[in-house]
Amino acid sequence: TKVKVDEVRFAARDLNQNREDLESRFKKALLDLHNTKEKLCGAQDTLQVHNDRLNRAQDTATSASQGNLGTVNHMHSLQNQLEDTTLLASSVKDGLRQTNSVVLPNILLDTEHVGVLKSRDIHPD
Repeated sequence: TKVKVDEVRFAARDLNQNREDLESRFKKALLDLHNTKEKLCGAQDTLQVHNDRLNRAQDTATSASQGNLGTVNHMHSLQNQLEDTTLLASSVKDGLRQTNSVVLPNILLDTEHVGVLKSRDIHPD
């Protein structure tokens, strides 16, 4: 029976040692999990900050793109207006040439026949 008691004591001591080892490993695993959780929370916060920055950059890029599109449309409108103005100016120029070709010869003929006074006729030297 003494042998049996000694065997039970050794077995109990081994079990107690195993329990202590398991408890120590469990506490270390809990501490590691806690540290990992803190690191993950920090990484999540960092990702959220970067996500916010990316969203602001995207909003800025979208706004700039819309502004550029508006500028391009305005430039096309101005180009069309300039082309219209150029055509109008050319038409007016052609009309003035036609008017001058008719009117100027008539004016010259009228002044020769009427005898318009010239400045040398008024102020003889």
